[in-house]
Amino acid sequence: MTSMRVLILAGGLGTRLWPAIGSTPKAMAEVAGRPFLEHLLDRVTRDGFRRVCLLTGYGAEAIEGYFGTGHKRGLEIAYSQEPEPLGTGGAVRLAASRFPDERFVVMNGDSLFQLPLRSLIDAHLEKGALATLALAQAAEPGRYGGVETDADGQVCRFVEKGEPTAGGLVNAGIYVIEHSVLEEIPSGRAVSLEREVFPALVGEGLYAVPFEGPLVDIGVPRDLDALRTRADMVVATAGEPR
Repeated sequence: MTSMRVLILAGGLGTRLWPAIGSTPKAMAEVAGRPFLEHLLDRVTRDGFRRVCLLTGYGAEAIEGYFGTGHKRGLEIAYSQEPEPLGTGGAVRLAASRFPDERFVVMNGDSLFQLPLRSLIDAHLEKGALATLALAQAAEPGRYGGVETDADGQVCRFVEKGEPTAGGLVNAGIYVIEHSVLEEIPSGRAVSLEREVFPALVGEGLYAVPFEGPLVDIGVPRDLDALRTRADMVVATAGEPR
């Protein structure tokens, strides 16, 4: 069991999914009979994490009403609700300001990737990194945008969506980030981790680690429909519910 806190971004509008899920919050889209976010929490629990903060915005009441304190799941769930859309960086900064933790695991609430989180944390600590990204081999890397690293694992370039990238590695949406980095994110406006915070750290202690396994994403109706027909893959990636 690890005492590190996990921050899960679960406040997105998910407008591209509205034809498939209506007004349901994106992270609560049903897959294999349960909200997608519940599968993600299964993964977190299975990896030995107990302290979770769900970063909410749109549909906050529905998410908090469903998951509550988390005690029945063996978790301690806190909530950080955006007063207005703050972007991924702004939402994480707002949540982190509530806790004295030295560093956090940060995860996207609309994707699931099976990796040993302890290995990502160990790599982060070994390098003395400011932030460390998990990378996945994507079937359509041009759709996500790529990440390129040097021989030591330090990120040297982000590749825009649609451009070719060496190795086909993409951001898997799972990070270890030092509190000091989050403190520097401007407050009072929307900030993107992916487009602003991480690019500013290139050459300044930003590392990435590639892992094998499928990257499960519910970004658009096509992906959600595909997952609903392959629900076994989601359950296998998350681990059996407890």
